[in-house]
Amino acid sequence: MSRSEKEKLHRESSGEAAVPIPTNREENATAAVSTRGDDEVDLPRRVIPKINNYIELCVHRYDNELFRSHFRLKRRYTYQFIDRFQRTDFLRNNEPMVRAITHERAFLLILMYLANTETFREISDRFDITMSSAHRVLRVTLNFYNFTYS
Repeated sequence: MSRSEKEKLHRESSGEAAVPIPTNREENATAAVSTRGDDEVDLPRRVIPKINNYIELCVHRYDNELFRSHFRLKRRYTYQFIDRFQRTDFLRNNEPMVRAITHERAFLLILMYLANTETFREISDRFDITMSSAHRVLRVTLNFYNFTYS
C-alpha cells in the first residue's frame, strides 16, 4: 500500500474527509476537514491574501500631490475630518486590539472608495479588511458626514 493510500485510509478512519477547496488560481487543493455527523462538515475558512499595513507603508509616504491624486482631498483637510470623526461615537471599535479598524483607516477607505472607481473587493484587499466590514464602515462614515454637515 502506498503512502498516499495509507494517509487516505487514516483520514477516513479518523473522521476526517478530503474536500477540494478552490484557490485564487482556480486550482483544486485538498484539505482535511473533520465531520461531525452524516450531514455536517466543518469546512476550513477561506484565506484571502490582502495588502498588509497599506496606510503605514504607502499612504504615510505619499507626498501631498500623490495623496491628493489618490484621495481627491488635501492631506490637511483629510486629517481634520479624521480628528472630528474620532471625537464622535459613530465608529465603535476596539482600537487597542490589533485588528481593529481605526478611524484613520475607516475614513481613508471611504475616501478611496468615493474618489475612485474601485470595488469593495479591491478596497477591502487594499485596506486589509473584509468586504462586509468595508460596507459597514461606509455606512457609518456616511452617517457621520450626513449628521455633521447637514
